[in-house]
Amino acid sequence: MCAYPTRKSPTCAQFGAGAIVTIAAFLGLTTPGIAAKSTLTVSAQVLNKTGCGFISPTTPMSFGNIDPSLASNATATANIVIRCSGSNGNTAIQIARDAGQHVAANNLRMQHATAGGNFLPYSLNLAGVTWAVGLVIVGNIANNSNFSFNLGGTVLPIDYQNALLGPYSDNVILTITP
Repeated sequence: MCAYPTRKSPTCAQFGAGAIVTIAAFLGLTTPGIAAKSTLTVSAQVLNKTGCGFISPTTPMSFGNIDPSLASNATATANIVIRCSGSNGNTAIQIARDAGQHVAANNLRMQHATAGGNFLPYSLNLAGVTWAVGLVIVGNIANNSNFSFNLGGTVLPIDYQNALLGPYSDNVILTITP
């Protein structure tokens, strides 16, 4: 008996092909007139189509006028409003922030408007806890309703008492997922 057809043994090649047909007929794959049935179970789960975004693409946080003769923290707040849309329920979100435009050694800094080498350090916080770069806020938001939270900012007296007179600014980008 020949296991594999070769050029030298055409009989073997014909026998090999015949063996395959015989096995197929034995299994009922080539038997005419018999309809075999099989059930294919098809399923899918549609996820809650959600999308979350900030109500305002730009939210101001102004420390206002800071008096260098004072010895108390200069503080500011910004009200951030988020809305998630979806067919029902809640959406799990994550909010991250970047390091701003003028970060140094992981410290946020506002830059002077005309004297670019002058900076005013500040920090951001949520409920009194410093919001560091890389720290992600995680939560659930009810779909189809606004959710708001206050973001706080602080400039320490040691940082503003000898600061150059004039306006300072920075931009921090907040990113929400999903």
